[in-house]
Parts: sequence; structure tokens; C-alpha cells
Amino acid sequence: MTIYRAAELFTLQTVPAVEGKPAWMNLRARRRPQWLGEPPALTGPGIYGMFLDDRLAYVGIYAGHAQRPFGGSVLDRWHKHVVYQTLRAPEVAFAASQLSRILNALDGPAIAEIGACPEDEPLIGRHGGSCTFEKARFAVRHWDVFGPGNEAGMLDRLSFVYHRLDPSWADEVPAGGECDASCPSGWVKRNWLHEPERLLIAALQPPCNSRTHGRPCDIGPDELLSRIAAIVNAPPADAVAAPPPAPTPSKPQSAENSLMTHDDEETPGEAAFRAKLGDVAEAMLDELHARCPSAMQIGFTNIPDLRIYMGRRVLVTLSPRTKGGLPCETYAPVSVCRAFGFDASPKHGQMTARFTFLPDQHDIGDLLAVAGAAAAAIAA
Repeated sequence: MTIYRAAELFTLQTVPAVEGKPAWMNLRARRRPQWLGEPPALTGPGIYGMFLDDRLAYVGIYAGHAQRPFGGSVLDRWHKHVVYQTLRAPEVAFAASQLSRILNALDGPAIAEIGACPEDEPLIGRHGGSCTFEKARFAVRHWDVFGPGNEAGMLDRLSFVYHRLDPSWADEVPAGGECDASCPSGWVKRNWLHEPERLLIAALQPPCNSRTHGRPCDIGPDELLSRIAAIVNAPPADAVAAPPPAPTPSKPQSAENSLMTHDDEETPGEAAFRAKLGDVAEAMLDELHARCPSAMQIGFTNIPDLRIYMGRRVLVTLSPRTKGGLPCETYAPVSVCRAFGFDASPKHGQMTARFTFLPDQHDIGDLLAVAGAAAAAIAA
């Protein structure tokens, strides 16, 4: 069994807080160099646990890239968890009903500062992370660990374990009419991951998962991995045993059940955006998250599109509508976009330029430079 300590995986970066949110919503977790890319043990779909002081706090699932479910890295989830579920990310936002419940049922210094902020924008999420009542409850109950001033030791207290589905299972993912070709990872979630996740949450009641009672959970990393292994009918990763048998796919869920709200920081807009991307473009998205300047934020809408923000202002919008490219609109001048190698043309309306970003031909740094030029144009 491998326990992945957050301090070994990530560093914390202090970034500017978003206007209208508490000043301590100012952290991003960045992967350490040795964990960039797709580390074999953390690549592909599986079920994981997040722990505070080796006590289970959260159970989650990861289904890889939209088009390549046995690729990607679960670290794309974990880097969000260590700052979103602790209320420290600038992108944290709430549904109106969740924020009302949080303010009415919880107390403490963090809640007082959230309550002093405007309740329409930007705390009510139009883009950014999904923060539930349960996540806020977990964070404020452990504010001595997660609150401002504790950044130096915060990651030492958090850890993860991962039960990765055996790579041989990739051959069992159906193709063609049996599987939604636009998002094979969605099939993996529905048929292999959602039900084990549901059973684990119901049995273990991790305090950070939705609709749990919130009491401390004494389940440790060893026991969680054993329970996961039993449910998915495979031995623990460190057991000396024969390879796990190929899974028996369950019947596809009804459309109603397959659209269930999933309990993680990936918004519906982000999920829809990723579902339209091929592997090259998804790698671009991972790089964009890694290289985005601290003053900017990345958000998604349900159109779907991706937007690069500075505060509340949109700098660049990317839409996954062209095969092999991403149509972009920006406030940056046409001349600036062309200077960075984009075949830009004037855009009538609020945005001033449009071009197509080609992930296999254009550099993310150039796109972010355009975003910076847009910020300068807006400020002028």
C-alpha cells in the first residue's frame, strides 16, 4: 500500500484573492516536478480516499481523460481537493442554497468572513469550484489546520490513497453504439465507479462527502483500500495474488441516474468542455491550469466554454467547437494576437479579436500572453 502525502506531491502557491471573497481564499496547489505528467501508479480510472491525519475525510472517483479513460492522472483531482475542500482556493464558489445553509448552520471565524462578503457575486458561483455544505463544515471544523497562518504545515496533515483499476480493463470499455463515443470516461464512471463510490460513502460516511452526517470517521488508509478492493472484486495493490479478473460490466444506468450530480470540484461546464476534447486538447488544458499566472483564474460555463478571468472580467473565451482547434475571442487587440502567432481578425461586439487556437501548433504561453494583453486593454 502506498500513502501519498500531500506535502510530497504538491507545493502551495499564494495568489491574489478574488475581489469580493475572503482574502484567505488565495492558495493554489502545484504539482512538484517529479509528479508532472502521468505517473504510472496514478494514471487511469479508480477510487481514492483523502485523509486528515490518516482519518478518512473524503471518497472520490477519477475516470481519466474524456476520450482516454485509462490515461490522465488522479493528481488532476487531488490538487484541487487540498485547496477547494479547505476553502482556500480563489475559485471556490457556492450554490445559493448551499451558501444560505452554510451561513445559517455553521459558525466560526471563516463563516463570519464569508458572511461579510456580497452574496450575489462572486461567492455565488457562475464559474469555478463547487463547494458544498459538507466541505465547508469540514474546513471550518479544522480551521486550526486550514486557516490563514497554517500554510507551512497544512499539506503535512493531508494524504491520499488510490485504488487504480487494472489497465487490462481498458479492453472491456465498449466501442461504437454500446458506448457514448463522445465521452468513454462517462461510461467508465457509470458502469464501474459510481456504484462502488455510492456504497463506500453510505457505509463509511466520510465527513466531506455530500449528504453525510459529519461525524469524524475512524477509517484509515489500509481499511479503505481493503474495502474498495472487496467492492470492485480485486485484491489490494500490494497483495501477492493473481491479476484481478476482468470486470463484469453492469447494465447501463437510466438517463436520469447517469446525470446524477457528482461530488467533486469539476463543474458540469468543465465536464462538458472536456468531453468534447481529444487527447491533444486535453493535454493543453492540463498545461493551461499548470501555467496560468497567479492573477488569473480559469472557469467554465455550461455553453460549454472555457474562460480566462482576472477578477470578474473575462479576458479570453475558448469554445470546443472546431475539430482540431478551439475558437477564441478576446479583448486583446488584433495586432497583439497576430504578434503572438495567431491568425486573428476583428470581432464585432464586446470582444475585439477572434482566432482559432490549435493545441498542436500554438504555445500555451502565447495564449496567456494574449490574456495579459486583454487585461491591459481593459484597464486602459
